[in-house]
Amino acid sequence: MNNFKKFFNKKVINISIFVIVLAFVAIYSTSVKSSSTDNLSGYMWSADNWSDVNGNGVQDSGEIMTPPGGAGWISVNCLSGGNCAGNDYGVTLETDGDLVGYAWSPHFGWLQFGGLSGFPIGSGTVSENAKVLPNGDLTGWARFCAGAANNSTCSGNPAQNDTSTGGWDGWVSLKGTGYGVHLTIDPETSAGEFDGYAWGGNQDSSGMNTTGTGWIAWSTDISGVIYIPDVSPYVLLTATPNIVQQNGTTTLSWEGYGLVAGNVCTATEVTFPGDGGWVSPPLYSSANGSTFVTQPLNQLGTHTFKISCPKDGPGGGVAESTVDVSVGINLNFIAEPSPAPYSSGYTTTLYWSVVPSDTVFESCTAVSATDAAPPLGNNVPGTGWPGSSIAIPPSSKANIFVPVNPTFFTISCVTPQNVTVTKTVSVARGNIPEAGIVFTNTDVVPNGSGGFTTNLTWSTTNVESGSCDAETDNPDTGTGWNWDNGAEFGTQSGVIVPALAPAFTTYRLKCTRIGGGEIEATPLTLNNLSKASRIVKPHYKEN
Repeated sequence: MNNFKKFFNKKVINISIFVIVLAFVAIYSTSVKSSSTDNLSGYMWSADNWSDVNGNGVQDSGEIMTPPGGAGWISVNCLSGGNCAGNDYGVTLETDGDLVGYAWSPHFGWLQFGGLSGFPIGSGTVSENAKVLPNGDLTGWARFCAGAANNSTCSGNPAQNDTSTGGWDGWVSLKGTGYGVHLTIDPETSAGEFDGYAWGGNQDSSGMNTTGTGWIAWSTDISGVIYIPDVSPYVLLTATPNIVQQNGTTTLSWEGYGLVAGNVCTATEVTFPGDGGWVSPPLYSSANGSTFVTQPLNQLGTHTFKISCPKDGPGGGVAESTVDVSVGINLNFIAEPSPAPYSSGYTTTLYWSVVPSDTVFESCTAVSATDAAPPLGNNVPGTGWPGSSIAIPPSSKANIFVPVNPTFFTISCVTPQNVTVTKTVSVARGNIPEAGIVFTNTDVVPNGSGGFTTNLTWSTTNVESGSCDAETDNPDTGTGWNWDNGAEFGTQSGVIVPALAPAFTTYRLKCTRIGGGEIEATPLTLNNLSKASRIVKPHYKEN
């Protein structure tokens, strides 16, 4: 069972235990709404009196205690923690990575994501609204509006002697030096789960929270926050078989999601209207999909069938799907390999042949395009697909460059009877290999001369040869790690760790990805008490 399925079974089902805790959310505020497509659900947890029993810097099972006035459970969706009829709230991960909307704590009120300004500053933080980066790390800030000077607009900082907040401003940092939140996506389901810690501020020297939330866990042994992506409305039309002899029939099948139920889909024969009986009226049901057996197909060539169904919901619109059926004559047209790999310079080979093999064509032409639909116009220069006459089947091939993702290649052949047979293949570019850096250290140990040292080890994947640089912050000299040799892997022993707790020294490793762009390993923040897994509590100041 993959990680997401484990998470879903273990945590999401148990969320129902806590629904009663937040069921009274509606009485606290007027309606707060983020989006009709909220795709985050579950709970964060903030306890202001947990103690790090085993000293590993992580809030483990058994270290979660009931908060005496802390934020407690924080619901990110009214479906999992409230009354959606009274307060339709939630948090959405948008396609550009932005997190927007509202979460709810029965102790601290609304936690706003997006639409904020006037961010604090601090070590490792970024002054921007909450966002999920392409690598899954979260960055930026959210805010409990109860801590703002203006609660209704979630803006402005209260005075430090404000008795209603104790000077706390409500800001929550999603990433800083030594801590952060991460989203892991399951490639099978495209869904994911969050883990790690955000920081809500105002923890005193004893480790107890005064007015802020302290650490906010996005995943616990009991519950957590998950991401389930939206599924857009669609309809899919298929044909079985898609190659038939003249006067043969085929079965058209269709299914969809998010469509208006009932007999509301329309059917169209694009190339040979009326030849197969797939025409509207009548209208065709979209409730659970259906099938249709065509009439005998008499016209030689490629028959294109289309179905159009109205989408359900306030956005409206129409979902469409087409399928081609070759009657009497079929062009086999493929690209191999597809997608065109980065390692080959984004080149592939197009192969084409005709069935039956004794079919006579007078001419065949080739066209390429980068439109969002099969090409009908000008040829794309530089592909090697000429936009003019090409070899006539029975079979042939051509080596082709794929300039963009995707590129459409079309071959059209004409018989002496003026029947045109057309096939299009869509070829994508393969992904540039994912780059990565593993950067670790051994424990910091005394060096026998009154100082401390550690060993730094690193390895990389898919970075440019000789492109790696080492840097040191706080201080930037005297550690032995401020050098430039470009090695993609290795170990450097005896690196000096000059910082004494609570100060720290930061070690960085940066490389250049294959194809361009910089990648940086997660920095190592060390002092004379450091272990690789220790969380460093952040310190930040207001603007």
